[in-house]
Amino acid sequence: MALFLTPEQIVDIHQTLTRRYGGSPLVRDYGLLESAALAPQEARFGELINRTLRSQAATYWFSIVVNRPFVEGNARTGLVVCEVFLEMNGFQLDMEEAQLADLVKRMALRQIPAKERLLQTIRIRAF
Repeated sequence: MALFLTPEQIVDIHQTLTRRYGGSPLVRDYGLLESAALAPQEARFGELINRTLRSQAATYWFSIVVNRPFVEGNARTGLVVCEVFLEMNGFQLDMEEAQLADLVKRMALRQIPAKERLLQTIRIRAF
């Protein structure tokens, strides 16, 4: 069973990032934040929709970008939440820094229109 992040942990991550890189630490809509935080755990008929850690990590990232719960910095926060979630569960992203920077940019510009496209792009590995 995977370990999941709470909305409060996601806010802490976002605020840490804004202290480090600048930007607003404000939450724009807490309901949208809760929705993004719970999306990886969504179940239907007692079964998780996102059955793999990779899919759950992509769901965190994509949900934060699409829901835009923060005033700014949603794409960057989504990436770091994805990374923290994977680390909590013994995995890490297996991608070059330039690939991740490009993905953050494309996510911020909404050039990745569906979670499935993001899921096709990201790679993970155990550490």
